[in-house]
Amino acid sequence: MKAWVADADGLTDRIEVQSCGRSLEIIKDIGGAEAVAEKHCVRDMIGTHGLGHARLATESSVLPNASHPFWARPFSDVAIVHNGQITDYFTWRDRLTRMGYRFLTENDSELIAVWVSDQMKAGLTMEQALKKSINSIDGVFTYMIATPSGIGFAKDRFAMKPLVVVNRNGDLAAATEEQAVRRVMTEECNVINYDGPSLTGIWGAGIRSLAA
Repeated sequence: MKAWVADADGLTDRIEVQSCGRSLEIIKDIGGAEAVAEKHCVRDMIGTHGLGHARLATESSVLPNASHPFWARPFSDVAIVHNGQITDYFTWRDRLTRMGYRFLTENDSELIAVWVSDQMKAGLTMEQALKKSINSIDGVFTYMIATPSGIGFAKDRFAMKPLVVVNRNGDLAAATEEQAVRRVMTEECNVINYDGPSLTGIWGAGIRSLAA
């Protein structure tokens, strides 16, 4: 697939491959969440789990290709959303580029997706890769990564970025703000605040429905 993606990218500078795999579909656009959902028929999509992101750009371009979620190019069916900043971004980008990976933006979230996927390619489980990222990647971050089997998350050792979760009757919603999960889970429910440092976890898809 890596060769196919490289060939597709080389067809013209007017297109970019934003996702690839058997089950992954990534939608990126500029505008409000409701307008984007309506334009791309997001409400009609059917699946077991998904990631979404409403972004205020502080350091990178305000363009669809620079927005989240990011595909872990060229790995099949892996995507990520991220809140935070990677302070050793250029060091890791240089290392991964020399290993043959290609980055289309200067967004540090794109790097995390590739870094975690490369660790799993090297033989680590997702759980091991998530835990390793806490001490290997420098910065403040909470990120969530989706594969066909579920969603994993990791929080840095400083616990600067929030994560709140509602897990009720097999339905799960996670976000950086409590008001976001309560928009999904409209009935009264307990909200779990993952506010500690160096936290990781995986929510398997199974028979569950997930939103993050």
